[in-house]
Amino acid sequence: MLEHLEAQLSEIRDAQHWVVALSGGVDSVVLLHLMSALAKRDTAPPLSAIHVHHGISPHADDWVQTCESIGSALGTPLHVRHCEPVPGDQTNLENDLREARYQIFRECLSPDAVLLMAHHQDDQVETVLMRLLRGAGPKGLGAIPRWRALGSGYVFRPLRDVPRSQLVEWAE
Repeated sequence: MLEHLEAQLSEIRDAQHWVVALSGGVDSVVLLHLMSALAKRDTAPPLSAIHVHHGISPHADDWVQTCESIGSALGTPLHVRHCEPVPGDQTNLENDLREARYQIFRECLSPDAVLLMAHHQDDQVETVLMRLLRGAGPKGLGAIPRWRALGSGYVFRPLRDVPRSQLVEWAE
């Protein structure tokens, strides 16, 4: 898995800072472990992680503690940012929370920084299917891009073509 990730990261070697979006789930934890291993054996830019605390789950504080423990164990600085739940209509809550996360990411990314996200092949398939069901046009069927501009930095998804089963296997 490290070799695959190294090949993917060749596209962002010029970045001044790598930041892993760390939710505390298996996908982002595996990505942080992999990035930490590469950062220690390579001439990589500084590595940190960011966790967005939405505050809507009764387990949100536990997730922060989990992310802090993982970051500490790996020697990776963790930045926790809070966002308030969106009041009112809850029909688009997932979308509203995603928008809030991306706003925080935009604000936190410095120029020439790359936010690494753990979207994987299964996420790609799910996204395409959801967009098909919603009647998306050709642009929408492109699914999750490997990289794109975000604020003054970039977002990059190096695991986009890796099945989730491989991430779980690596984690185990």
